[in-house]
Amino acid sequence: MARRRKLFKHACEIKSVCSECEKPLLYFYTYDAICCISCNVWTEEKCSDPECEFCSKRPDTPTEALYIETEKIQPAYDRKYYRCLNYQRKKSGNIKHEGDKNELRRNELQ
Repeated sequence: MARRRKLFKHACEIKSVCSECEKPLLYFYTYDAICCISCNVWTEEKCSDPECEFCSKRPDTPTEALYIETEKIQPAYDRKYYRCLNYQRKKSGNIKHEGDKNELRRNELQ
């Protein structure tokens, strides 16, 4: 079995290289298939079984597969980024609010 280097959640680079461009091949877990991203080709054809859980969902090119898998991950990243921004906004607003309250107290005491 080839040694794998994980690049994405849905794919990993394997030790084998492309016969055309000599770059490492990528193995997609979702489609149980190997491809060359540089050449944008799958190294093996889809099987003839229309009900195959892997081949029936596989796009025509590996670039499309990367796009599809990235789209699945992107919403989670966006939600996390929004939460970070919202936390920072609330924290900064709270600090400003506390400063305003302290200033009001000082003014009341004088």
